[in-house]
Amino acid sequence: LPPPGPPRSLTKPESLGKLVEYITQMPTEDDSESRRFKFPFVASEVLSCDMLAVRDAVFASPALISQLFSILKQPAPLPPVLAGYVCKVITTLQKSSPPAFRFFFEHDDGLSVSALLPQLLKHLGSDAVLQLLVSLCVGEPAPTEPGMPASAASSREELAATSWLPHDVLIPLVLDALESDDPELASNASQLFCCLLVASTEPPLCLEEGEAGRVRCAALVSACLGKDVSSPPNLSALEVVLQLLCRLREQASPSPCAAHLLDAIGDKIDFFFCALAAPAPLPARIARFLPADGSACRPRGHQRCKLLLLMEEGFRSVRPSIVEPLLQLGLFDVVLDLLLSPHTCNAVHMRTAAILECAISSTSDLAAPIRTALITHSKLPARLLALVKSAAKSAAPP
Repeated sequence: LPPPGPPRSLTKPESLGKLVEYITQMPTEDDSESRRFKFPFVASEVLSCDMLAVRDAVFASPALISQLFSILKQPAPLPPVLAGYVCKVITTLQKSSPPAFRFFFEHDDGLSVSALLPQLLKHLGSDAVLQLLVSLCVGEPAPTEPGMPASAASSREELAATSWLPHDVLIPLVLDALESDDPELASNASQLFCCLLVASTEPPLCLEEGEAGRVRCAALVSACLGKDVSSPPNLSALEVVLQLLCRLREQASPSPCAAHLLDAIGDKIDFFFCALAAPAPLPARIARFLPADGSACRPRGHQRCKLLLLMEEGFRSVRPSIVEPLLQLGLFDVVLDLLLSPHTCNAVHMRTAAILECAISSTSDLAAPIRTALITHSKLPARLLALVKSAAKSAAPP
């Protein structure tokens, strides 16, 4: 016999509305322990279960869908647990019946893209909202057997066609969010963009099309430097630039986006060079418990690795507008200091070694000045010899 369905009273709109209320409204201190903990969990499990009657009852009531999304109208930050419950239910509804789910956003003004996008972007600092957008706008990778290659990325048009939200509207807003004062929101915007990039075989149109693409790329590179020259680099924006350059370098045909990004980096290469010495700030939620000068002790390995990766991409591009300023600014002196000075960040060692390997193996028209700057101006042989002598002296018995 088939398993029994849910009680009829459960699928009534008022019963389902009560379940949705448990996962969208914060309990008060006067509420019982069950209302604060048990009921929201059970409600999320019921609403996201694989029961056809519950799913059809939810889809039959547009007010329930609107009630689910009402949590986005709350001020940021969202309650993490409730946000996780709501996003879990929304994701389950979309997977259970994509056409029925999409219907609401095409026929309900309150749930239109223009109404929802600002609310979603406002709460992008929530990890639950991030995972919701990744799941519904990118999709989950198809499971593969061990040893089997992963499925190929979709084209830009194919990915946009299956997305919950239109990419031509979503991606520019995500790029703008990289400059948010909220570090969690900026970081999640970077992760969302990188997921969109990995899932597609082509860069976004807004970074390629004509003068508008050039301006957008220049703004993205400027965002990497933070609010002003004295501020630390924006690592979220920097990660987006690195992912774009890496993806574009792997393409067989040149892309306007790559040229726009490299031109913008060349214009500001001295600022990126100075950013290697910039302090790495602590998150506000941690810094408020420390003395005002506590940020000076923040480890800078992660920040320096990202900047060194950017400079390595500059070397790989063999563009004189980037390589020549790096040589004039004495990049190899800085790289050798980071490589040979004692510290405990092996990742920085690896990044500096990669730059030196790229310089030594260069076969471009700039190979001669690159090697001259490395071997002669930066005195690579003498510094390596001095390091070997110092190590031998330290290891000698007393």
